[in-house]
Amino acid sequence: RAARAAYSFATSIGGSVSRKQQQGSVASQGTGFALRYSHQSGTGSPDGENKSHESRTTAAHEQDSHTTDADSRTKQQLLEASMLHVERLGWTEAALRAGAQDLGLSPAAAGMAQRGAAELVEHHVRSLNREFARRFAGAAPELRALPTPLQLSRALRARLEMNIPHIGNWPQALALMSRPSNSPAAAALLTELVDDVWHMVGDRSVDTTWYTKRGALAAVYVAMDLYMLTDTSPGFSDTWEALERRIADMETAGDLLWGGGASARSNPGEPEQPRGTG
Repeated sequence: RAARAAYSFATSIGGSVSRKQQQGSVASQGTGFALRYSHQSGTGSPDGENKSHESRTTAAHEQDSHTTDADSRTKQQLLEASMLHVERLGWTEAALRAGAQDLGLSPAAAGMAQRGAAELVEHHVRSLNREFARRFAGAAPELRALPTPLQLSRALRARLEMNIPHIGNWPQALALMSRPSNSPAAAALLTELVDDVWHMVGDRSVDTTWYTKRGALAAVYVAMDLYMLTDTSPGFSDTWEALERRIADMETAGDLLWGGGASARSNPGEPEQPRGTG
């Protein structure tokens, strides 16, 4: 089950990216059509009315912007306050209502998270991803001195360890993120994570291996995320051994993932050694 879930989750990344690109294209086309229609239909007003209209529109946009910013800050505060209740109440609407109460808000303020507790999970994962990126940014030089597979396993282990404080109710979080309405956001967060990891180890590919590397690493991460849920070994030692095996499998497939097996075993920044030279 874990392998099937990992494959399904990882392959959803490509669909998510494709949908975003299509949405951007449609939005651009829609904006262009609106501008052309306005120009061609001659719907403009005399100069005085235009200026008055522009002034009112600008003021309205500024007010909307201030309101949106304030709402966004309040929502972030709500999510952060709600995280303090996750251990006791789980990833639930109850945790959101408790967070709202801590802020002195009406329980109805929990509705700011329009997709409910799923947004609480996303907030948590996004925060951990950012903390992980900050933590490893300073360690990049030391990390890149290691063979690529070891770099990858250490990076993924460090990120997986950040999930341990909530491991007791992590199945609930994963179940929320696997729902169709939430899977695009989950795929985007996973894409962000594996992209950061590959950049940390020095990958700068711009060809088709960009996708294969990230898809493969995403599958490993999701599989290990699920593996941890049933791991009762001391310190999750079984998970870390399984992680090393999965990364070793990626190394074996180096011709596909890194463009050459030798480069999979060496620092990406170093020249590849001629074959047969030992």
